[in-house]
Amino acid sequence: MSGPDVAVVVLDTLRSDAFDRQFDWLPGLRFEHAFAPSHFTTPVHASLFTGRYPTEHAVRAKARRFDYPGPALAEQLSEAGYTTRGWSANPNVSTEYGFDRGFGEFRDAWKHDDFAAVFDWERHIHDTDPGANRYLSGLAACLSGDYRTVPSLQRGLDFKFDRERSPPDKGARSAVDAVRRLSPDSPAFLFLNLMEVHAPYVAPSEYLDERVESLPFELTLAEEPIDGERERAAYDACAAYLSDVYRELFEALRERFDYVVTLSDHGHCFGEHGTVGHGYGVFPELTRVPLVVSGGPEGRSSSAVSLLDVHRTVLELAGVDPPEGARGVDLLADPEPRPCLTEYHGLYDYRIPELLVAGYSEERVERYDAELRGLAAGTGYYGYETREGFVESGTGRPEDPEALLAELVAGLDAREADGGGGEASAALSSRLEDLGYL
Repeated sequence: MSGPDVAVVVLDTLRSDAFDRQFDWLPGLRFEHAFAPSHFTTPVHASLFTGRYPTEHAVRAKARRFDYPGPALAEQLSEAGYTTRGWSANPNVSTEYGFDRGFGEFRDAWKHDDFAAVFDWERHIHDTDPGANRYLSGLAACLSGDYRTVPSLQRGLDFKFDRERSPPDKGARSAVDAVRRLSPDSPAFLFLNLMEVHAPYVAPSEYLDERVESLPFELTLAEEPIDGERERAAYDACAAYLSDVYRELFEALRERFDYVVTLSDHGHCFGEHGTVGHGYGVFPELTRVPLVVSGGPEGRSSSAVSLLDVHRTVLELAGVDPPEGARGVDLLADPEPRPCLTEYHGLYDYRIPELLVAGYSEERVERYDAELRGLAAGTGYYGYETREGFVESGTGRPEDPEALLAELVAGLDAREADGGGGEASAALSSRLEDLGYL
């Protein structure tokens, strides 16, 4: 068959407001009222690959493995004659969690590239008291650990003598080289996940002077005012860096692919609504996301759309019929505004014992573990459930939004979750810990 070459790029954790400030240069059809079906990486990527809501594919906070029995996007494209490649800097979207299904090639970039193979001097210096032992202990770790010795030592010298430093890559810089090396076979589908704005916040020195860690999630349950200004400033610096490096990557993609879909899987909170991170709730700072389709018509759309529409759009471009039960609309067919769901299915399975050990009562943890949902509709409306009740924002309020939300939830084809992510490898556990998940 002959079809267009399509790339889908996930700028992991990029808030829509940061995108609006930093990515005004990105051409294409820009969806200004786009929402993720959930609040964090794993269920959203499963929705991108299935066209279904988390309730339906059952990839959730307590069941992170992509084990949905229906066809995945890359499987359908492979069967249709596409060369399929995946490249992920996020360990949650990895072969260990089953997200390589259908890809002829899938690279766990978090495992192989510089930020995994070169000793992390930024973290070592941050975690070690000043003095001679700081560099001696780092040197010992470089020589005894499973690192690329020469680049690790060179990075240590750069820090010791305050040279211009280049931080560990979190996806984008090495993705440029990877895209330029792609073979010219066609039709082709490429999926990329980049982590430049995910904590810990690290960027070249002209953007950010030092590594900044994320605030602990436990602050969410403390129910006290949260000062996240330092972390937000570091995040914004990383967003500015991502914008600059993505320009180069986008140019390389447009030379090779007919269509490039750029999106974020979710946002992040820095104290808004009394929460930090992206592990709780369906607040608009988490669920409203950037979404741009480049290669077709250009302009702006204010219609409510969902990231699961990307699934239908890619299949339409490829001339492949969507599987039975898949939702979504073709984003390039001028979709009418329609109600879209956002879902929160509770705390991560490993978060609950951490919170209990930290001294929070079972009753309080259960309050934060209860399911919540939101409703995007029209051309600017978003209403969402919280512990305190239903909150509304934007304009164009539908008649009785809570009843509409309940009707949409009742119409979901719910699937029982099969279990957690399974036992993680040492490399996966280490990377998840560095990202603040463990």
